Amino acid sequence: MVNHAVPLPKDIDVEMTRQEREDLEREKEKEGDEGSPFLSHRIEILNRESKMHNEKRTRQWIKCRGRISAEGGHQAHLSALAYMSDSYFIGTVSRIHDLWRFPSSSASTSAAQKEYIDKIKIQEGYGDDLENEQKRPEIGMMVSLDHTIYFHEPKRFRADEWMFTEMASPWSGDGRGLVFQHMFAGDGTLVATCVQEVSCLPVCDPRRL
Repeated sequence: MVNHAVPLPKDIDVEMTRQEREDLEREKEKEGDEGSPFLSHRIEILNRESKMHNEKRTRQWIKCRGRISAEGGHQAHLSALAYMSDSYFIGTVSRIHDLWRFPSSSASTSAAQKEYIDKIKIQEGYGDDLENEQKRPEIGMMVSLDHTIYFHEPKRFRADEWMFTEMASPWSGDGRGLVFQHMFAGDGTLVATCVQEVSCLPVCDPRRL
């Protein structure tokens, strides 16, 4: 019998970040529910300045809000993980290529909507350029073509406890992109691997992907 698994990245120290994640959870719960059933904390893109897009990594800590009741059994945790696996996943290709993927503000955009969109832009690292004055290439729409989840250790995690995810794209071209995702339990156990192919429908020339 053989066993091996991708390890939790060496620069992610679970013990050092535990208190930070607990503080973050309290802060996000105070902010109120913005329509999402889970909490997420996105980490700055790894190797963001690299010219090799396949070397970049998008990362986040993620968990369900509240507590999943025992009545649903562990199947409820598997279902929640499947739902959460799509968070931050489809936009990986646009992020590592630094493409602009936000709608322009209009007269019909409410102050609350603009505030929420600006908050996302800041999370994406565009805090100094919220209106795309730098004229980044724009992407009009991204559509998932397929999404596969491989569960490795289905009993080794709870979806209502913090999990770490890391995403990378080995290839993009011809208006499409491929993304891999590793999902780890809080103790560093690799619990799932996800694969997604997306269709990138650009505003600009698709060859610029």
